[in-house]
Amino acid sequence: MARFFLKHLLFLCLTLLVVSLIVFVLTEFTPGDVARKMLGAYATQEQVSILTKQMGLDRPVLVRYFEYIGHLAQGDLGYSTRFKVPVKDIIFDRLANTGLLGLIAFAIIVPLSMLLGITAAGFIPVVLGEVARRSPPAQIGALTAGANVFLIASMLVAPLIFGAIASTLSYGAAFVVLAVFALMGSSIATTHR
Repeated sequence: MARFFLKHLLFLCLTLLVVSLIVFVLTEFTPGDVARKMLGAYATQEQVSILTKQMGLDRPVLVRYFEYIGHLAQGDLGYSTRFKVPVKDIIFDRLANTGLLGLIAFAIIVPLSMLLGITAAGFIPVVLGEVARRSPPAQIGALTAGANVFLIASMLVAPLIFGAIASTLSYGAAFVVLAVFALMGSSIATTHR
């Protein structure tokens, strides 16, 4: 049992390391310079160069990444250029509300999903049995393939839709649209398996 937990803990650490490396490298390719964003559009190139040197952004990416991991291991999450305070303060200020929101969501989702699962277990086999009895096998295969294509397409398109709606309307509207997509996809997947 200890070997099982050790193995999964090792994979967890490896996954976190790989994901953090990917995110760190991807932020390097985002448009704009961090120093330019901090100083504003009217800063001179000399000011930007000085700040870049002070922040160490002129060093190789891997050197900065391992320095970041070292600071992270010591509990230093860095400094927010947007809010001008340490990141640790921002996270801990909001952690209580996030935990409360998670507990409320958990208290709603678990009983609701159990109720829906029990209901679906009794209802869906009857519906699927009737569909299978009345439909030729090719039609059922086409429905299943259509559900799979819809799910894959929605997974590929959902981030683009979320970004477009969030930038024009609000994050709330974007979440509603994604929730509708998720409900449509899950209903198609469960009814046509």
